Amino acid sequence: MAGDDEPWTYPAAGVFATDSGGLFVASNLLRYQAGVTQPYDTLSPLWSTGIGPYQFAFNATILLGPMIAMAIAALAVLRVSFVRAGTGWTLALTVRKRWPEIAVLAFGVALVGVVGVYLIAENLPCTLGRQLAC
Repeated sequence: MAGDDEPWTYPAAGVFATDSGGLFVASNLLRYQAGVTQPYDTLSPLWSTGIGPYQFAFNATILLGPMIAMAIAALAVLRVSFVRAGTGWTLALTVRKRWPEIAVLAFGVALVGVVGVYLIAENLPCTLGRQLAC
């Protein structure tokens, strides 16, 4: 694990894990919410290649990248200790003030929230039976 002498190790790994998901969400929001088509049109070949190992890997990074980034950031920020106290155990959870990791954690939560809302909203008509073809 990186110590305090390597303060950017975890945030850099977190940013690397969330970059494809953030790029996907940002370009889709710009296209469908703001009407700016250029980033989406330029980047759409990245996620519109069809079926294959590349498409599977890219989709996996969009879905799993933010969760991996949140796990990496949580490992750097949270300290958990178990102490035996008499006949029971005491659990201590310490949150360290490491703002870069907390920022990566917050960005990962926001990215998972946006993708989750998108997946629910896109599939809700089919789930409710209000769309004929799904």
